[in-house]
Amino acid sequence: PRRVRSRTVAPPAAIERAYDDKKADTLAGLQREYETFFNPMENEQYTPDFEFADPMISYTGRDAHRSNVDMLSGSSALGRLLFSDCSLVMHNSTTAPGAAALTTRWTLAFRFNLLPWKPLARFTGVSEYTLDPDARLSRQQDYWDSVNLVPGGGYATKPSLAALLDLLAQLAPTDTAQAASGRELPYVLLR
Repeated sequence: PRRVRSRTVAPPAAIERAYDDKKADTLAGLQREYETFFNPMENEQYTPDFEFADPMISYTGRDAHRSNVDMLSGSSALGRLLFSDCSLVMHNSTTAPGAAALTTRWTLAFRFNLLPWKPLARFTGVSEYTLDPDARLSRQQDYWDSVNLVPGGGYATKPSLAALLDLLAQLAPTDTAQAASGRELPYVLLR
């Protein structure tokens, strides 16, 4: 007669706790990245085929993500040419036990150097992250409050033209844009 081996299977609650512990480590890594504007980017917490989308652009790949954050933070040669006074602040994060997702609320700002008046562009929004079975980041969907926020507090995707027009409005040489780009503002406006 054949012997059948019994295998001990972890109860669902233990599996969920282990996943939540890994997810907490991933969130702690994200918090470190936001604090330093991804310098360094913690590659091990991203899947190699990481997907990113925001109102203006989308791409696939951890290396493409590294290039994008290096540009936005002013760390790459192109980023130093285009931007200064770059900042990224995480205001809070939310997740549910056992969920393969987490959400962050943030403010991104950068001064655009190629225009003579060097306007400051500022965006507030949320990032919705999808996690893989190892609690690594596999997808990030960003929503800008100024473009994607809908009545009632939810978010909806819009054509990328809406995001481009929003950015151009922030870069325009109007009194509003110049006032917003002044350093004398004592607070960060969340739209």
